[in-house]
Amino acid sequence: MTKRPHSQQGFRSSLGVLRLADEKKYGKARVENACARALRHRAVSYKSVVVILQHRLEDADEKHADKGAVPEHENVRGAHYYHRLHARPRGRARTLPVGAGLRLPDSTVVFARV
Repeated sequence: MTKRPHSQQGFRSSLGVLRLADEKKYGKARVENACARALRHRAVSYKSVVVILQHRLEDADEKHADKGAVPEHENVRGAHYYHRLHARPRGRARTLPVGAGLRLPDSTVVFARV
């Protein structure tokens, strides 16, 4: 409720979620699971909870279990490959003095500001 400009807006959203639990359409258990999922994904709004319920996503995290490690293969690059890419020194960025203009190919002049 504290993220809304007026506390009444957050209060009404909370009442809407509670009303979803009272409806026979979704049930208390599903709404509770949907709210838990919304909290895990930091999507804490009435609309997020309704979308989770409509698409039956409240139990989706449990259905997608960990698939394990990536199998060894000659075409699979590990962390050492990417670490090596980031270890290369990169070129220095060109800086312009304040007020100096840089002419682009389409004859536009860009001025540096600080």
